[in-house]
Amino acid sequence: MTMATLFVVGVALLCAVISAWAVLRIIQAGDLAWKPLWLIGSLFGVIGFGLDPRAPGHLFFHVGFQIPVVMGVWSSAGGLLLKALFPPIALVALVKIEAPVRR
Repeated sequence: MTMATLFVVGVALLCAVISAWAVLRIIQAGDLAWKPLWLIGSLFGVIGFGLDPRAPGHLFFHVGFQIPVVMGVWSSAGGLLLKALFPPIALVALVKIEAPVRR
């Protein structure tokens, strides 16, 4: 397993945990304004990394919108194309929800 593979898997785990945690906290939040929009926005990834099996060890940088934040696609060329995009709306929602609790 190359360092590029470990990096993308680590980013994918981080993105999935942040998105899932935000969805759970948004659902639990009682008085959050625009709750459905925060919930849907937390599922979108915007910027991240991917790994292509046809070019082992080569990362690609991805900018765009993707739902879910982590996606694996089996390619006919052999291997799994793994993309992980960071969910910034989920991070903002977590800060918005968690910040008043810590005061």
